[in-house]
Amino acid sequence: MFLIKLLRFYPSPGYLARLLCTSSMNPLERGRCLEASQCVEGFALAPFTCLEQIFRENFEMGWETAGAAFAVYHKGELVVELYGGYADNERNRRWSQGTMTHIFSITKSLSSIALAMLIDRGRANYDDLVCQHWPEFAQNGKGDITIKQIVQHEAGLPYGREMFTVDDVLDPWKMSRKLERMTPIWVPGMKCGYHALTIGFLIDQIVRRIDAKKRGVVDFLREEVTDKYGVKEFFIGLPDEQLNDKVATLIEPTDEQLLAEGRRNPEALRRFALYNNEHWHRLYENWPWIRIAEYNKLENRRLPMTSNMGIGSARAVARIHSLIAEGKLLSAKFLETIDEPQLIDQMDIVNGYPECKGFGWQYTKNKLGNWIFGHSGYGGQNVRVDVGSQLAYAYVCNGLKAGDADYVDTFARLQDALYDCLKRS
Repeated sequence: MFLIKLLRFYPSPGYLARLLCTSSMNPLERGRCLEASQCVEGFALAPFTCLEQIFRENFEMGWETAGAAFAVYHKGELVVELYGGYADNERNRRWSQGTMTHIFSITKSLSSIALAMLIDRGRANYDDLVCQHWPEFAQNGKGDITIKQIVQHEAGLPYGREMFTVDDVLDPWKMSRKLERMTPIWVPGMKCGYHALTIGFLIDQIVRRIDAKKRGVVDFLREEVTDKYGVKEFFIGLPDEQLNDKVATLIEPTDEQLLAEGRRNPEALRRFALYNNEHWHRLYENWPWIRIAEYNKLENRRLPMTSNMGIGSARAVARIHSLIAEGKLLSAKFLETIDEPQLIDQMDIVNGYPECKGFGWQYTKNKLGNWIFGHSGYGGQNVRVDVGSQLAYAYVCNGLKAGDADYVDTFARLQDALYDCLKRS
């Protein structure tokens, strides 16, 4: 798209401000969004009833351009499940209760849960050298890298010299050899930079070595979490092609939609523009076959990519994270360990802006001033766990947005209202 390419060369706030003054939603788009708002279904129990109106308004204002869903668990109970719009605009397929969509980097949270469960069981420690469990990893200057540095994006391995292929993804042994040959691009532990695609595979290889049954992340989560607790509508790589019809079609934003989002949230668009840097260019040279449009292809939806290929419903994603808040996946002592981030406002040299990170998760503060954790995903996806409030919630959409994390307007409105309801209860 012209605007996306343009922003890569003119990312300054002043330039963006001039662009944003020219944008508006055309009547056809506005009509489509109003029509989608009439498709909102689901429920919001007291004291969270106001969330239904907030969710509907996201469509009415044109902030949702396709479909979306929002789910909340409080004290282990599903108290909010809202969904609406279209899972496929072109085919007029509405978003239903069972609709799943790509959750992109929320997948990292699931991989981090698998690793955390094993560490909680005493199979390893975050301060362990990776090579204690995976000796071959030590080559090419990686001997002093710890598990903690891997999950906190400090290992210097966001990309390497070799291209990763579909065969590598499908063959854990091939992936292992390729990761072992990587050389850090900075001194491990000295910088932080988003390992967008490698982190999931690095965690997967560690999990395979410390799990008593030698399971990878996908099998571990299925056996220890989703099957055990009856969580449906979540997969890392679709196991059955018949499930494909339940997956929403991703829609990239138009230039006009990006501009409209930037008018109401300039910081979201500024951060979006920051992704145009040497690190991201090099990263995608390693993965030239993965682009947003490729996520809509069945053959890619079936890939077990543990950084980015999670597919699920908001209800399922929220439920898995609620199991943390309920103390069913991790012990109380372990939850105390991960209660706060390890890196606070640390500049991420790959993304180009500071973040709070720890143990594989992104950390933010809720409206009560307390730390909560989870992960965002490309295009607006978000999940959060608030252990202190016994709360877990997830937002997913297929009409992709520029904003990330708390800079996703549609999610931020719902999150703010959620805590307002909680304070009044």
